[in-house]
Formats: sequence, structure tokens, C-alpha cells
Amino acid sequence: METGNRKKSKAAPSTKAGSKAAPASTVNWAGVKKAYCGSHKSTRSIGKEFSVSHTMVAKRAAAQGWVRPAKEEKAKPEPKARGIKTRPPAPGLVVAEGLDAREQRFVDEYLVDQNGSQAYMRAVPGTAEKTARTMASRLLARVDVQAALQTGRAALQERTQVTAARVVQEIALIAFADPRELVETKVGCCRHCWGTNFKRQRTQVQRDADFERWRLKAKDGEEFDEEGGTGYNPHRAPHPECIECCGDGVSREVVKDTRYLSPAAAALYAGVRRTKDGIQVLTQDKGAALERLARHLGIFEKDNGQRNDPLALRTLTDAERAVRLNKLLSGDPTLACALAVFLSPGEGA
Repeated sequence: METGNRKKSKAAPSTKAGSKAAPASTVNWAGVKKAYCGSHKSTRSIGKEFSVSHTMVAKRAAAQGWVRPAKEEKAKPEPKARGIKTRPPAPGLVVAEGLDAREQRFVDEYLVDQNGSQAYMRAVPGTAEKTARTMASRLLARVDVQAALQTGRAALQERTQVTAARVVQEIALIAFADPRELVETKVGCCRHCWGTNFKRQRTQVQRDADFERWRLKAKDGEEFDEEGGTGYNPHRAPHPECIECCGDGVSREVVKDTRYLSPAAAALYAGVRRTKDGIQVLTQDKGAALERLARHLGIFEKDNGQRNDPLALRTLTDAERAVRLNKLLSGDPTLACALAVFLSPGEGA
């Protein structure tokens, strides 16, 4: 007794009497081999071209030992060190021998602002300030790094034409410039200095304007007050007997035309600033320029040496001591008089 469903077998395709079976298509394996061994096409592309599956192409190639043509290898770029961004040196800078990319980058950045820790932090981004200070100190202590810095400074000086002599000259211009070439205080006469009987004087335009206003409001029989007359000129010198200003005049500030400044005044000039009270002329710091110039000339070192050597006068000869004392007294007459009184005998002696 049979249980369950019986599986039906697939019937073979029937052929009608007198019909012929379709011939099987032949594969051009010679063309497949030529395409496989002579190009870099994929097996799928080759199979599609010759109407065969890519699996059959792969199997036939493995069975018969077909070899693909060699591919051209591209040069791989050298791996960059982590945290270091390399860039070509700035134009005009010299690449030092014996330094790696990090050290050369530090030298280039140090020449920008002469700050070791900041230069290292720019050369190696992400470095902590404390670590950068330590590493910069180590690099600056090396002889080859110092040689590279010296070479770089020389290249910069040659490219920018900035030399020590030019810098000192510019500092000297600022130190000895006359600020009166930028702003000048002028004193002129007041309104009463040259008026009739020292009364208030006006210009002709002011007098005409005052007369017109008076005419519109004047009553019959009134006369216009000419006061001190016309012809006021603020550029005239004050009258020494003026009862209004007592001969002191009136002061006014004049800002000079910057197109006609001398080289020293141009070096001192730092621009203008407009405020609610007027124009403020900005200048370079003359005191700082004088201090830099004095340090360059070693003036402070000489003064410190004399001050720190209490036995300097004791080591001088009598002639040298006399010359120094004479120079000191000639420069201060008050001190010379005081010394003469001190050395003179008393009146009661």
C-alpha cells in the first residue's frame, strides 16, 4: 500500500517525427585565449564577448595555464611621518645638509619670528607647548642647526637687503627725530592785540556778517559798533601791551603735511587716529629707540662697569684723576662752586 504523494518524473522532451535537433554552438576558444593573454579585460567581459560564461573562461585558463600580461607597477609615494607636514622651503631659504624634514622645517619657522617653542609647534603641529619648548632648546643647542640658521639669515639678508647697519640706521633716525616736524604749536595774536584801543578785531567777512544781522534788527538812530576794526590775522605776533592776553597770545596746534617730512620724521611717524576730540598723531617710541641704540653701542655696559668697580678711581694716576675731576667740574658749575667753598678756609679761622 502506498502512502503520500508520488513524485512525478519529468518527461523527456519529445521530438516530432521528421524534425532535426538544433546544433550546439561552438566557442571560439582561440579568440578567448588571445583576449585573455593579450589584454587586461575581465573574464566577465571576455565571456560576454564570445558568448560563454566567465566561469568557463576561468576554468579553461586554469586548466591550460593561460598567463595574463604583466601590469605596469606605479611608483608608491613614500609614507609621510605622522604629525609632520612637509612643504617646500620658502623662496630664498637654503636647505641645509644633514637635517631631516622636521629639523629643516623648524629652521625655516624659527627664522620667521626667532621664537623656538612657537617655531617647533608650527613645524610639528599638535605638539604641546612644554614639549615644544624642550625640543626647541635641544635643536638650538646643536651645531648643525645653528649653522643652518646662520646660513638662512645670510640668505634672508641678501634677498631683502636688510643688514644690521640698516637696522641701526633706522633706529637712529627714530631716536634723534624732531617731533616738531610732525606737530607744531604756534602762538599768534589774540582778537584784541591789534584792534583799535585793544578792542575786539574781526576779519572783513565777519564784520560784514555781523553788520547784516545788526541791520535786520536795528532800530532808528542806532549806530553799528565797529569795535576794534577789521584786519584780524591770527598769524601776526602778539602785541606786547595787549590788555587781553598780556602779550602771551593764543596758541594753536598745527599738524604738518606728511608728504614733505624728512627721513627722520618719516621714520618717527606712525599714522593718525581720529577721535571725538580731533586728530591724534601716532609716533614710534623714541625712548625705546634710544635704549636700543645705547645697548648696541655698549653705553650701559660701560656705565655698569664703572658703577660696579669701586676701586676704579684708586687705580688711576694723579694725572688721570685730575683730568677726570676737571671734566666733571667743568660740566657742573654748581658743583665746582660748592667744592671751592668746601675747600676754602673759614672766615673765623
